[in-house]
Order: sequence, then C-alpha cells, then structure tokens
Amino acid sequence: MNSSLDQNKIEAICKIIDGRVIEDEKPSALLIRGLVYGFPATLEVVAPIWPFGVIYYIETNLIDDPDKQVESSLITIRPRMVSGILGFIGRLLLVNPGGQKIGEKKIDNKYILSFDHKNNAERLLFYPGLINIVDKIQLECHFSELVVNLANGVFLQQPTTFNKLNIDVVRESYKNLGAIAQIIVEAF
Repeated sequence: MNSSLDQNKIEAICKIIDGRVIEDEKPSALLIRGLVYGFPATLEVVAPIWPFGVIYYIETNLIDDPDKQVESSLITIRPRMVSGILGFIGRLLLVNPGGQKIGEKKIDNKYILSFDHKNNAERLLFYPGLINIVDKIQLECHFSELVVNLANGVFLQQPTTFNKLNIDVVRESYKNLGAIAQIIVEAF
C-alpha cells in the first residue's frame, strides 16, 4: 500500500463499505473490497496523484443461475460539459461529442450516452427513478464516466484524487450505486 495515502480516509472508507484493504493485488496503489447492499463493492486508486482519480465498482453477478440469461449489454453515461448553443457549436467543432440519443430530451441534453443495445438502454434509463439517481451522483461526485454492464455491475470513475476525496461523497456515491445495482437486478 502506498504510504502517501491518507490512512484515516482509508479506515473511513473501509467502514462505509464494510470492507478491508487488499494488499496482494497490483498495480493499484489502493484496493478496498467490501459490500454495499449485499453487492460486492470495490474502491480502487491506481495512483494517489493527479490525473488519477478514484474508481468505484459494484458487482451484480452474484449467483451463477443457469436459468437467468442476462445479456452482456454496456451503457456508458458521461456528463455533458456544456449544453445549449455552446454545446451545439462544440458538437460542430467536434469538441463536445454528440453521443447516441435515447429519445428523451432531458437525458440527451445532460449526458453523452453510448450503448450497444438500444432496447436495454431504454429499459434501464427509463426505469422509474434511475435518471434521478444518476443526477444525484453527478451532483455529488462530478463523475467523468458511469458504465453499467447489465451482466456484471456498475463502474464509476471520479476524477478527484484519493487524498482530496470527501468521505461523505464516497458514502453517497456507494449508496446511489447500490440503488442502481438493485435496479439492474430487478429490471434484468
């Protein structure tokens, strides 16, 4: 484990996800594994310095059930940096990518989406309350990328370095990611 990491923060995160530090896996500077709402959760720090942020994982593939066939579908959500007329100009200049459209203006204007199966993306994004959870996560941690793999779980990349990370943000992010994991299990 890297000695430049804030030890008090490590202990606090271990308490949040009821986990422990994993020291035998490399190349991560820090790897904490635990549980959130019964789902295996991981917090990974590749390096404690800029430009490396914090990565959150929640696994939803808990039981190998041969009767349950979940399609391995990826949905990536990235926040738009600018919208409106500046976003339009940015897309023309290829600075602000357009992404794939889901057909809901509220979602398409806030987020850059990419998905491999539109039906699965619609089913997830239109699930009652899901987009509100994504909005909460964006408001709290200002994520750079949220990836939902319907067969495996949720991945969130936060650009904040570990030593600048706020413990309350970690707690709320895991709470909201756990809610997304529950939606995946319920809806798919």
